Amino acid sequence: MATEKFGAKGEWWVIAQIILIFAAFAVDIIFRDSLSSAGALRLILSVLAVVCVIAGGALLASGVFRLGSNLTAVPRPLDNGNLVQSGAYAVVRHPIYSGIIIGMFGVAFFFSNWIGLLLAAAILLFFDQKSRREEVWLVEKYPEYPAYRARVHKLIPFVY
Repeated sequence: MATEKFGAKGEWWVIAQIILIFAAFAVDIIFRDSLSSAGALRLILSVLAVVCVIAGGALLASGVFRLGSNLTAVPRPLDNGNLVQSGAYAVVRHPIYSGIIIGMFGVAFFFSNWIGLLLAAAILLFFDQKSRREEVWLVEKYPEYPAYRARVHKLIPFVY
C-alpha cells in the first residue's frame, strides 16, 4: 500500500492556519489596548467582541457538528464523504473557517488591538485562499458543488 506524499491533502494549509491563529492570539495579548479603550469606544468594542465570539463559536460548532463523519483536519474531502448542504452549510459554504474568522475579529475587539484586527483580516484572506484550493477538490468530487456554490455565500454569511 503506497502512502501519499505529505501535503497532497492540504496538510501545509493546516500548519499555516495553526501558526497564523496562534500568532494572532499572541499579538492580541501582547499588544492589548492599542486601540483607544476610553468609555463608549471600550463598551462598543466589548459588545462587538461578545457578539463575534458567540456568533463565530456557534457557526464553527454547527459546522463541525453538521459535517459529522465527513469531518477531516485537511481541506481535501474524504474519499467516502458526501456533500453537506444543510444546517450551517445552507448559510455559508465554509462555516468552520467563517467561525474562526468572526471569532478572531471578536478576540481583537476584546483585547482592543488594532494589530489583532489586521491579523484577523489576514486570517480572512488566508481562509479565502485555502477555501479556493479546497473548492477545486470539492468540484472534482461532487458534481452538484457548482450549483451549491452558486447559491450559498462562501465565508461571510449573507455577504461573501
